[in-house]
Amino acid sequence: MKNVISSEQQSNVYALLEFVSSNYKLIFIALLFIQAIGLLASLIYSSSYIEPDTMSYIVPAENFLKFKIFLDASGSPIWFRTPGYPLFFIMLPISETRKN
Repeated sequence: MKNVISSEQQSNVYALLEFVSSNYKLIFIALLFIQAIGLLASLIYSSSYIEPDTMSYIVPAENFLKFKIFLDASGSPIWFRTPGYPLFFIMLPISETRKN
């Protein structure tokens, strides 16, 4: 069977793989930086980052700040959701509890 790529193309691929393997930390940091810039731009230039289900995360975060327990809008404890995303909202200034 004949090679699909030439030896020059193959050496270019090896050079690229060598570059990535020797600079993976720098590449990772650069990708994180690009992601952070994108997130920041979306928060600054977006008219609203609140989606239809956002309150189902914000309400438990506010209730956690008030009562130290995750409660839904009706006051029932939340047992089916992990606390990661509501805890993230606690750090954001959009929570009404944080504004007071």
